[in-house]
Amino acid sequence: MIVTEIKTVKNDSGCKQNPVFITWLNTLGGWENWLFDTTYLEGVATSRSETFEGYIQDMESAEGKTSDIQMNANPSLKVFAIVPNEDMNGLKTLLYSLSCKMLLNPETWQADGLKWRTVRPQPGSFQVLDARQIETLIEITFDLPYINTQRR
Repeated sequence: MIVTEIKTVKNDSGCKQNPVFITWLNTLGGWENWLFDTTYLEGVATSRSETFEGYIQDMESAEGKTSDIQMNANPSLKVFAIVPNEDMNGLKTLLYSLSCKMLLNPETWQADGLKWRTVRPQPGSFQVLDARQIETLIEITFDLPYINTQRR
C-alpha cells in the first residue's frame, strides 16, 4: 500500500455559544473548514454614493441644499478564535482565499441541503503566530453581502 495523502481531522464535541462556521478554498484547490466559537461582533459601514445639490430660491424656507440620492450599507462580521499554533498554517490560507462561505443558521437545515452565504475576508495585516505561546488569538473581519438600500 502506498500512502499518498495524510489527513488530520480534529473533533471538538463541546457546546459552542456563538458558532460561526466558515469554509474556504485553499491554495491547493481543496476546501478547509473552521468553526469560530468565540464572541463575534456585527457591524455596518455606511457611505453616500450620490448626492444632489438643488437650486434654492428662498434660503429662509429651504430644507437644505444637499440631498442624498443613495446610501450604501456594507455589513461585516468580526470573529475571534484561539487557535493552536500547529493549526495556523492551514487557517491563515483563509486570509487570502478567493472563495469563502459562511454556514447560515444550522438549526434550520433543510432537507435540500445546507444554506451558505458568500463572505469576503477584509484585506489587512494579521498576526498569525505568537511563537511564545502554544495558542494564538486570531481576529478576522468578513465583509457580508451588500445591503440594497433605498434610492431616490
